[in-house]
Formats: sequence, structure tokens, C-alpha cells
Amino acid sequence: MRYRLKSVNNNPFIQNTNVQRTKRVLIWLSLALLLMNITVIFSTKGLVSDYYSRKDQATWHLLQLQKEFSQLAVLSPFTLTSKQVLNEVKVQYDITWTRLELIVTSSDSQDFYNIPKNKQFFDQLYNDYKVLDGYLSNINDESIANEYNVRLNSLYMKLVTFLNKNYQLKNADFLVQIDKGNQLANVQVLLVIILCFCIAIVIVLFKKESIIHRNLALTDSLTGVNNRLSLFKRLKQRVQNTSHFSLFVMDLNGFKLINDTYGHQAGDILLRTVSKRFANAIQPFDADLFRMGGDEFAIILDSVDSEVIEQLKLDIIGCMEQEIEISDETAAKISVSVGVSLYPKNTSCVNQLIKNADDNMYKMKQLKSQ
Repeated sequence: MRYRLKSVNNNPFIQNTNVQRTKRVLIWLSLALLLMNITVIFSTKGLVSDYYSRKDQATWHLLQLQKEFSQLAVLSPFTLTSKQVLNEVKVQYDITWTRLELIVTSSDSQDFYNIPKNKQFFDQLYNDYKVLDGYLSNINDESIANEYNVRLNSLYMKLVTFLNKNYQLKNADFLVQIDKGNQLANVQVLLVIILCFCIAIVIVLFKKESIIHRNLALTDSLTGVNNRLSLFKRLKQRVQNTSHFSLFVMDLNGFKLINDTYGHQAGDILLRTVSKRFANAIQPFDADLFRMGGDEFAIILDSVDSEVIEQLKLDIIGCMEQEIEISDETAAKISVSVGVSLYPKNTSCVNQLIKNADDNMYKMKQLKSQ
């Protein structure tokens, strides 16, 4: 039976490419939504400006407050993206605070403010808004930012609901203006929701990409199995956990001749096929496979039982008995030398453990050559 190399769909390099592609699409979508939000803001601003000219000073303050709140609500989801954005959010927060304070304290607004339902609403809104200052002053992680955004959006929606319910003029022209404003507000809310959803997905993808990069650092790019760095990391973990385990070191006999005769591409095909055979061989065992470099591999077996060790050793040697197809016309047959060292029976030092297994492997290689 001959082995032919097949594609591996769970290769971390392929996964990373897919994540990168998805992330780019979402980033562009987020930018597009941001531009749409800005467009809606300017449209809302133009619509409101037309209405401002018809109202007295108190009503003007109300509409300005809604606009300041709207701009603050748009900026706030990006608070943690950069220091510059955080500063812009803080500035907009102070502007909104000043506007709200004018409604509560300005002489121009007293007739409006002294209406009982207005006084009750804006006193509560003002007190709730001041609470946000504590969140914004200490905003340094995602949980605080999320809590701040939830509270801010809640206050903004209360303000919008209050104004729409209590301060609509009855003439047709104003109703048209209000209808346009509501449509823009609904579009803006929808865009903000979609934008927040896209940002959340991008954050998840960044985290996933971080995991993939960490896996890439511990994965051999040619074969897709664990690499030398991963080997030392796993050995260190097992030593720290005072585990009893066996270390196998394997070297391919005849690999150099095939590599020199048929080229490096053939050698790469052979290494990938050998890796798959080793991976299949260790499946019945509690073991992990590593490529140390070149044609050297290693296995950590979570057992020091002599029968289990001997069986795995025989399976490793046996999986090399069949030819390996390195091209459509060419097949090669190689063998493997195996050395084993036990922890902590043979040594309690990781470097010495590897050296012992390596020495035992070379003894087997010398016996084969003889």
C-alpha cells in the first residue's frame, strides 16, 4: 500500500488566512458603517438646524442636547480604540454635560424647567448623567466600557422618547420634519447596532487570531505537527507536574539519500507522509508527536510501562514498512531508528532526558548499519 499526501483542512496556517480575510471584510464593513453614521449625523444636524430657527432659547437647548447626546453615543463604542478617540469622547461628554447643566440652571430655561414633569425628568437625567463620569474617568478595560455604553445609550433613548412624546408641534410642516428626524434616528440606531455587532465580531476574530498565532509558534509549518519549541514546552509542563512519562526520539534512515537524489520537494513530501504515519501510529496511545527538525521526530508517551513502550516502538517501526510515494512515478522505502528515555527513572533533567533518548536512537541506527 502506498501513501499519497492529502490536504489538511485544519492546518493553522489555512485557518489564519481565513481569519485574516474575514477580519479585513469586517473592518471595511465597520468603516463603511462609520461613514454612514457620520452621514446620518450631518443629515440630522441639517434637519435640526432648520427647526432650531423656529424655537425659543429653551427649546433650542433641548435639541442641542439631543444632538450632543447623539454624537456622544456614536463616538462611545470606539472609546478604547485609541487615546485620541478617548479624548474626543471625554470632550464630547463635557460638552453634553454643559448643555444639560444649562437646561437645569440657565435663566433662559426656567419657564420650561419649572414645569413639574420637566423638572422631574431633567433632574433625574442630570443625576444619572453625572454617574457616567466615574465610568469615563476609570475606563481602562472592555467591561467598564460596555457598562458605560449601556448606561449612556439608555439615557439617550430616555431623552429621545421624552422629547418625541412631549415636544412635537402639531402643524404639518413640523410633523414632516419630525418624521424625517425619526427616520434618520432609526437608521442611525440601526447602523450603530450593526456597527457594534461588527466590532464585537472583529474583537472575537482578533482573539481567535491571537490563539492561531500562538499555535503557529508551536506548530511545524511543513508537517503541521508540534515543533521543537512545543516539545520543550510540553516537557517542562510534565516535569513541573511531576509526571511519569517516556520520551521517544526517532531518526529516518535513508532520508538524506532520497533528499539528495530526488530533491527537496520529494524530501518534503516524504516528511509530511512520515508525519501522518507517526500520527496514526500513536493514536491508540496517550501520546503527542513532535518534529524536532530535519528528519528527527519525537514522541512524549504518558506511560513508563515497558509493554506499552515496546508496543509503541514496534508500531513506529512497523509503519515505515510500506513504500512512500514521492512522485507519480517514484516510490521510496525508508526505515526509522528509535531511542527511548524514561522520566524520572533514567534522569530528572530534561536536557539529559533528550540526550539519553538520542544516544539510544543512534545505538539502534548503528546496529542497523552493521
